[in-house]
Amino acid sequence: MDQFLLPIARWCYPHLFEIATALVTCTLIMVGVHINRAVRGLVKTAHFIVRTAVFVLLNAFGYAMLIIHASPWLAQVLRRPPPSGFLAVICLWFIAIGIWAQNNRQV
Repeated sequence: MDQFLLPIARWCYPHLFEIATALVTCTLIMVGVHINRAVRGLVKTAHFIVRTAVFVLLNAFGYAMLIIHASPWLAQVLRRPPPSGFLAVICLWFIAIGIWAQNNRQV
């Protein structure tokens, strides 16, 4: 099995930052629905300009900053396990996000 997984892992390692970015972004898309709903509930009585500013700050800056800062950290964490563990974590994470999206009717 390692003869099959090791070349795939070696191919993935140079793309680890992009993989980590995709994992963070997909997770944030799923969690963002709940965050946006909670923030909308907090600012629903505020003035239109305040609601708009909060929306822009949260989506354009908050989520972007989270992706920018969490992706390098996740890439470092993903380098720690052995190649087969690395691939298992990545595959299971994407599968879990896919199942989560399917259950929330986002697919």
